[in-house]
Amino acid sequence: MLRSGLTAWYRCLRLVATYEFRLRVALGPGGDLMLTSRIRNTNTNGKPFSFTFAYHTRFAVTDICEVRVEGLETLDYLDNLKNKERFTEQGDAITFESEIDRVYLRTPTKIAILDHERKRTFVLRKDGLPDAGRNDA
Repeated sequence: MLRSGLTAWYRCLRLVATYEFRLRVALGPGGDLMLTSRIRNTNTNGKPFSFTFAYHTRFAVTDICEVRVEGLETLDYLDNLKNKERFTEQGDAITFESEIDRVYLRTPTKIAILDHERKRTFVLRKDGLPDAGRNDA
């Protein structure tokens, strides 16, 4: 198994809080790419504050019009193109006909991206993160 590690520390002076981010990338024996991260924040002054982070992933597909995303059916999402208004996903799978920018709430542990033209599927698995977003044009 091939492994690589990255650790970064950030100090936010305005909030007087420390954020620690650890990232581990591993290539499994079957060729599966695994990303393991740990996000931790420490509130050093006791004042409440909001903390969010996001991964911005891109997947190489042949034709976005031929791609389907399965696993987000019937979930609520915030539409960033409509001032973060809340909606519920309709339909069996998500397809792409125009620009979208959404954050899905309380997502399942497994989501599949199907590229029909190349006859391949990306399977995304998560543990511990409640929401999933996508920003495609």
